[in-house]
Parts: sequence; C-alpha cells; structure tokens
Amino acid sequence: EPLFRSCCDRRSVSTSHRFEEAHFSTSGASNMKKVLNHIRDLVEKDLGHKSYLCQLARVHVDSYIFEMLTTLPYVKDIQPESPITAWPNDSIAPPLRSELDRLRHCISVLFSFERKPPPNPDFRSCLRAWLNCLLSHFIRVSTLRDHLFLLNHILRCPPGCCLNWASRYIQILSPSIVSIRRQPFRELFAGKIPDGVNPGILCRLVPPSAQPGSCSFSWGG
Repeated sequence: EPLFRSCCDRRSVSTSHRFEEAHFSTSGASNMKKVLNHIRDLVEKDLGHKSYLCQLARVHVDSYIFEMLTTLPYVKDIQPESPITAWPNDSIAPPLRSELDRLRHCISVLFSFERKPPPNPDFRSCLRAWLNCLLSHFIRVSTLRDHLFLLNHILRCPPGCCLNWASRYIQILSPSIVSIRRQPFRELFAGKIPDGVNPGILCRLVPPSAQPGSCSFSWGG
C-alpha cells in the first residue's frame, strides 16, 4: 500500500515500493533432481564405457605388436645385444623386405599420433612404450634407407617432443660387413653410404639454425 506523508509546506506526498516474490516449487525441485540424477548416471556410464574401450584397444595393440614380433621369422630371433645394422637397400632378402614393410607401417601409424597435440598422459606413455618396442627391433634389421625413414619421423615431431627418448634412435653407423665385402672400396663412399650417415651427423652436431637450407637425401638402392 502507498505511504502518505506531508512535506514542510504541508503538501501531501506519497510513495510506493514493489518487490518481486518467489515461491519455492516442490514439484519443480523434484523434477530437476530427477533430471540431474539422470545426467549423472549417463555421464558415469559413458565414462565407464569409454574407459573399457580404451583398455580393450590397448590390449588389441599390445597383442598385435607381440604377435607380429614373435611370428616374423627374421625379427623374432633378435636379441637385446644384437648389433644395429645398416645394410644397403638392395642387399636384403625379399622375406626380410616384407617384414620391414610391416614394421615401417606400424611405426608410421604410431608416429602419426606422436605428432598430434599432447593427448592423455597415459596414452602418451603407452604410445612411447609401443614405439620403443618396435624401434628396438627395427634398427637391428634395418637398411640405410630405414635409418633415414626413422630420422624423418623423429624430425617431424613437435620441438622437444622426442628429445628425451627418440634421439638415441638416430644412429651414425659404419657400413655393415656384408656391404663392405660386396662393394669395391672406391664405390663404398661414393653415394648412398654418405647420404645415409650425413643427415644423422648433421642432426647430432649442428643446431637447426646453422643447418643448410636444403639437405639432399639419397633414397636410391
């Protein structure tokens, strides 16, 4: 109701105040509670389902890598103390070439994830464990071209991403004994061997800012 008062000149004035009122709705609160509980249940079920799928995918990858490394004839006999190889590209047998193709495909797929924005730390840990497992076998049956293939993947990773774990896979190797026996000495250092070793030396010793603008990599046989 309006309030009436008088001013000093005895004129009558009035004022009124309006307030908004809110009434608690028991039925509305009950409905909102049901909706929120339903959302919580959906989130929990979805999270549990996705966690299960992640674990299942991890098991599938582990099983695939284990089966591949234990069934490929040339790869399964590799020991941790086996020497690192750098065979000429044209000196390996066709069965080994087929096995190297399978290893390259798996390594390329895993490195494609490594180049993406940083994912979940658990996934990153699994990813590098798989790569370490594959690369430890790969560099012990690899050719000169395979070392350049690996160097290419490492250099394409984001800066600092592979510094702590992948740099040890950049190998600077002398020619394998087989390659020395099969080629004259004057031809040994005429083309593909320097082209295979020089990029590794360049990446190890020269900072990126001082490297030449173009590097010629020989991918020939």
